[in-house]
Amino acid sequence: MLDHLGVKCYGSDLSPEMLALAKKNLRSKNISLRVGDFRKLSKTWEEKFDMVICMTTSFPHMLTDKDAVTALNSMYQRMNGGGILVISNGITDPLLDSKPKLIPASMLKNRAFYFFLEYPNPRRVIFNILQVKKTKNSFQYAYYPIHYNAMRKSVLKKYFAGTKFKKVQYFGDYKFTPYSVRKSGRLIVIAQK
Repeated sequence: MLDHLGVKCYGSDLSPEMLALAKKNLRSKNISLRVGDFRKLSKTWEEKFDMVICMTTSFPHMLTDKDAVTALNSMYQRMNGGGILVISNGITDPLLDSKPKLIPASMLKNRAFYFFLEYPNPRRVIFNILQVKKTKNSFQYAYYPIHYNAMRKSVLKKYFAGTKFKKVQYFGDYKFTPYSVRKSGRLIVIAQK
């Protein structure tokens, strides 16, 4: 989307499989994609950026406090002065308070995803994902668990306190509604270098 708007884009992911999918989806675009860990972005990129975007549930893969602060500092180091960091976090206070066991299916053209959640302790949430894919005569199934850091707003604030980011704001949606620990369905952080 950003490339379509004329923004020069780059992308990285720790997973070679996800990068292969991104390359397939972006084959008509001139976007540099590299395998990289956002705790060590200086090893992946020499460039500095005006904006770093960390989408969906990427940041909660940082399971320890040390990894989370290291990742934020790594992003900070790769940004130009006045640069902006955007984290769109799929983990929210209302999700962690209500502890749903099932999030209904996410439907695509020929597949569905079902999310079964576990909360083994206050610091973790496990998304057990069942993927059902329609084939010519039947269905294929895949099941995999993903462990996430249960990042409440208070936890993110603690992580940002360990960085040099100047201005950190928290929003509950893409309309920039202030984040509510009781109601927001998304936790979006915008931080400025």
